[in-house]
Amino acid sequence: MILLLAAFGSRGDIDPFVALGRALVSAGHEVRLVTQREFCDLGRGSGLDMRPIDMDSSRHLLGLPAARTALRRDYDPVAIARLMSALTPQFERIYRGTLAAARGVGAMLCHPMAFPALDVANHLGIPVVEVHHVPAVRTRAFPSATGHRIGPTLGPLGNRLSYAADDWGAWKLTGRIMNRLGREVLGRPPLSTRQALNLRRQRVGVIVGVSPKVLPRPDDWPAEVIMTGYLRDSAQTDGMLDHATSRFVAAGAPPILVTLGSTPTLDPNRVSQLLVAAARRAGLRIVLQRGVAGLAHSFDPRWVHLVEDLDYHQILGRVAAVVHHGGAGTLAQVLAHGKPSVVLPSFADQFFWAHRVPALGVGPRPLPLRRLTESALAQRLAEVTANPEYGSRATIIGAGIDAEDGPGAAAVAVNDLLT
Repeated sequence: MILLLAAFGSRGDIDPFVALGRALVSAGHEVRLVTQREFCDLGRGSGLDMRPIDMDSSRHLLGLPAARTALRRDYDPVAIARLMSALTPQFERIYRGTLAAARGVGAMLCHPMAFPALDVANHLGIPVVEVHHVPAVRTRAFPSATGHRIGPTLGPLGNRLSYAADDWGAWKLTGRIMNRLGREVLGRPPLSTRQALNLRRQRVGVIVGVSPKVLPRPDDWPAEVIMTGYLRDSAQTDGMLDHATSRFVAAGAPPILVTLGSTPTLDPNRVSQLLVAAARRAGLRIVLQRGVAGLAHSFDPRWVHLVEDLDYHQILGRVAAVVHHGGAGTLAQVLAHGKPSVVLPSFADQFFWAHRVPALGVGPRPLPLRRLTESALAQRLAEVTANPEYGSRATIIGAGIDAEDGPGAAAVAVNDLLT
């Protein structure tokens, strides 16, 4: 069977689909992966038939005025609606690129929020298996990603209702755009809110690419929701650090890695200064990843080593702990390497994963990025490095993650769901 994987977003959104695609190829499927051109090299040599879409880079999109306004206004609905409008040309390219890639396939695998892909699949009559990096299946056990901005639980009923609120809110923010593009690209009539939300209910199953060591499977999920473990390439090794980073790491006690991944910031210099000052106050050296946030400043090279993009596999085995944004992929890598965390969540699913860190005993309570202060972060850094229980728990969880074959289990699940 020819399978189409549709993956869009940041590097952390694409990596799991590449790992899953490799496993599906090994299971005998012909696999296409449609994604942004900037990420197509990730599938090189994997047997995947890469179908690139020419879109603006994720860094460029995060720097759009509408994106910065949404960040400044803490992602309120009006700002998000304006950001979605600014992204309309990108959505159109996703529609057209996915439609072209979907011709002749037997099934599609995509993220539940990738509405253009779901719309194309419905238009062509292609069965869909959703692939979740953060669970988006209704449950009484915990709230949705958006619900976690309020807290780690809203009560059984509130938890379950938060997923319906997410779906309804997402369509209200994007429905006008999606209906226009659906008419222009697919020739379909406008969808009502009920019809749009029903597209997800037509899925044949769900792959939740999360380790049950990190998030136990809720008892009220239906049987077609399958938790497989993280969709990560376990064959990757720690590799070799560049000479300058290796020399810095070896110059003293293991440093702290600080990374905000694909999270943008309005004032990179201020955030950088706070991060460095907090580490100095705690007596810690740091490796500071510049990343999308643009973290940089003039620092004492004895205490701070600045890097651009960095392969986590090359550094995580050599640091004491990680300060990060709470992205699903980042937390997965940090835990897989047995490292404790201090999480600075900002938006999207970051609050969901931030709340898992203290629940698992692998780090202190999260510190939202908008509330970042030198003293608050210094306190958490001192705590995460002084409490050996955090490292011990992270090591145990990491061993459990290493024992899983998430992509292999997902490939088996896909076969079962589609036969």
